[in-house]
Amino acid sequence: MRRGSLVLLALIVIAGALCACSGTHLQKAQLSGATAKSVEREIHVERLLEGSQAQRLGIAPGDVIVEYDGKRVETPAELREAIAAASEPEIKLVIRRGEKLIDMTVQPGKLGVYLKVIARVHRMPDAKVIEGIEPLSWESGELISFVACVRRVLAHYGEQYDYKYLMGISGTAFRIQFFDNWCPSSPDPGCGFDCAEVLLRTLGRGSENYFMKTAFQNMPNALDEAQMRQKTIESIDKGLPVVAIDIVNVPEWGVITGYQNNKQDFFCRSYFDYGMTDYNIVEKTPWIAMTIGEKGESLSGEAAVRQSLAVAYKVGTTETFDGYFAGPAALKAWIAAIENEASFATISAKTPAEDDRCSTNAWIYETFEANRAVASDFLKTYADVFGKMRDATLQLAGIYDKQVELLKSGEENVVLPFAGDMRPWTQELRSKEAATLKEVLTLENEAIELIGTIMEVCEIPPYEDEGGRMKAEG
Repeated sequence: MRRGSLVLLALIVIAGALCACSGTHLQKAQLSGATAKSVEREIHVERLLEGSQAQRLGIAPGDVIVEYDGKRVETPAELREAIAAASEPEIKLVIRRGEKLIDMTVQPGKLGVYLKVIARVHRMPDAKVIEGIEPLSWESGELISFVACVRRVLAHYGEQYDYKYLMGISGTAFRIQFFDNWCPSSPDPGCGFDCAEVLLRTLGRGSENYFMKTAFQNMPNALDEAQMRQKTIESIDKGLPVVAIDIVNVPEWGVITGYQNNKQDFFCRSYFDYGMTDYNIVEKTPWIAMTIGEKGESLSGEAAVRQSLAVAYKVGTTETFDGYFAGPAALKAWIAAIENEASFATISAKTPAEDDRCSTNAWIYETFEANRAVASDFLKTYADVFGKMRDATLQLAGIYDKQVELLKSGEENVVLPFAGDMRPWTQELRSKEAATLKEVLTLENEAIELIGTIMEVCEIPPYEDEGGRMKAEG
């Protein structure tokens, strides 16, 4: 996997949403009312792209970007917005080098720098904080943010699970999905087949879920911004961390952990905290938020592991869930989309970062590879649960290992804009990727057949409950 911890300037990071595929327009509402009092952020130049505008101008690692086109910028997102809004042929850029401010004149478009955010959060006397929620980061290898957030909340409640176990028992590690309009949220556990519901139900945990009207306009009980804020405050007052999506930077899950500044600013953990030891500050009102309830009846560890294969078989043998192709059908739809050259007629006029399909393709590819590695590790760890089918379970893990090997070998054909890879997404690269996925598809069919055999011999009943708590409540 090649996901970087640095942010490439002017890169359009995946900004898909769980409901984006329905065409719903998401408005950016502010849960945090006066963040300037609670947090100071600076964007530091980490390194430069060779031959870039920044390099020609003499920008150096360690410089701090202060203003762009008269706008103060404190995050990569603000800088991207300022670059997109600029219309003059010459634009004023202000950087700080040491204690000195330096004015530069730049051309419109990307500067070609990698950035790191340095943030300082100030806790006020009225801060109410749930302490002890572990940091989130891409470097942890936990690419599925919902599962990572649930793991941290459960750890706060005194239940310690590793990411691998939660990915396995939820079925997320075994699932591949694809939406034919290139939805970047295809890997999210709550999309399509609801692995989020499977996870919580298996652990015996209820949840209370809230949805924003701007994102879920047809949901009768969806909340406005003030109501969302109040629900969040009430949860924090009860000592309940709030798992929420799209609270910092782009739509990934995070955990809201407190508030301050007369309940105007909210603390959080997110994947965009950039090494902060203290909590970050929420930037936006989430469009889904949930609290995890008290523990009820749950499956034993062995029963949960056995059920994981039933979930894997269901998602592998059902063509679609809520509009998302699943299993072999997902791989076939993905391959067909990549090979549909007519749909890429205009891509030559865009950079990879400007074509959502390129970023979406890369994100699905990378999470698929990572998830299958987790699935293999999960099966190897718990193979003894399947008794006389232990060797068959290890064989299944071996099939997933082969998939991972194929995907790794094909990484060079996948353009990853969010990791700074700005190569053209050419027909040749797409054709090579499709060839890799076709080999993966053959193995996927073998895996599903073997899962069916293991289930039959071990007398594991089919998984019938599709859940749907994340979709249906409101």
